[in-house]
Parts: sequence; C-alpha cells; structure tokens
Amino acid sequence: MTLAHQAASDSKAAATANKAVGTAQSTLTGEDLANALTLLTTLRGGNGRGFADLIAAGLDVATIRALVPKMTAQISSLPSANKDVFVRQWVQQGGKAMAAGGILTRPTMVLGGEAGDVESWIPWNSSARSRALLAKTASAMGYQLVPAGRYGPGPSTAAAAREATKQITVNLYGAKQSTAEQAHDVARHMSFVG
Repeated sequence: MTLAHQAASDSKAAATANKAVGTAQSTLTGEDLANALTLLTTLRGGNGRGFADLIAAGLDVATIRALVPKMTAQISSLPSANKDVFVRQWVQQGGKAMAAGGILTRPTMVLGGEAGDVESWIPWNSSARSRALLAKTASAMGYQLVPAGRYGPGPSTAAAAREATKQITVNLYGAKQSTAEQAHDVARHMSFVG
C-alpha cells in the first residue's frame, strides 16, 4: 500500500512498483517450490510421463496450469523422452507450445522455450519495447528492418503483381563467406537492383 501511494505521485516510483509486482508474480512461493519439485521429479521418473502421472503425484490441473509458466526453463531442460508427452498434453489442455511459433489472438496458456530454442514473444502494440524486441529478433535471424512508409507509400496492387513476376538471379561462385555474409550480400544486391 505504501509503495502504491508513493507510485501515485512519482513516475519513477511507479516504474519501481511495476517492476516489483512483475518480479513477485514470477517468483515461486514455498508451496510452488514443493509442487515444482513434485512436477519435475514425476516427469523425470520415466519416459512418457504426463498429466495423469502428475495428478497421481498429488498435483491438480489448476496447480499445474499456474506452475508451468513459472518453470518453463526447468521443464525445457528435461530430456525429450521425459517431457514430450507432457508438452503434448499441455497443448491439449489448452496451452500452446511456442517452439513452432504462432500468433496468439486471445489469452492462452503458453509453454515457452520447451524445445531449447531461443524464442521471441512480441506484442503487436507498437510500443518502444515491442519495436526493440522485433529489431533484436530480426537481427538475430540475419535481417535488418526498415519501417514500412520510410520510402514512400507501399506499392499499388498492379505494382505488386508486376513485382511478383520479376525474377532476379544472384550467383555466388565459390564465395568464401559465411551463410550470414552471403545472405547480407544477396539482400544488398536485391535492394540495389530493386
């Protein structure tokens, strides 16, 4: 309450309060720790373990749903044989495994990082954070972003149809470059040729 009162009159205190709330929401309580131990021990107990085994171990569906988003890193680090059935069942229970990607249009239980790949979750709200996440993700995948209207209005439908039939060939004969360097050169050539 004191922190909320201070936050109401000071934007810096409000940012601190928001950060504290976010941290508190992702922190495991004592009961969460006990349940997390049960969950991980049960899944590690044998190949093909899943929801039925967790329920038999004393966890209920509501507890599992609340706990899994807080433990994605630990679940992701399990061997595939110990987590695959659970992840599949998690998705069947209404959760979404994000390793294959996807677009969420409504509130959804999510299991992230389950395949061991780095993932980006980017809200479509045009905030500075969203744009920074998008730029960082594009850069990590070898792309450089240019905002959509920077070079004038987008192509008309007729221009887009003409562009779809245009063919450009780029040959890389014996290039001693990494794949990323080759992709950068091809992209640079494409933007030059237009």
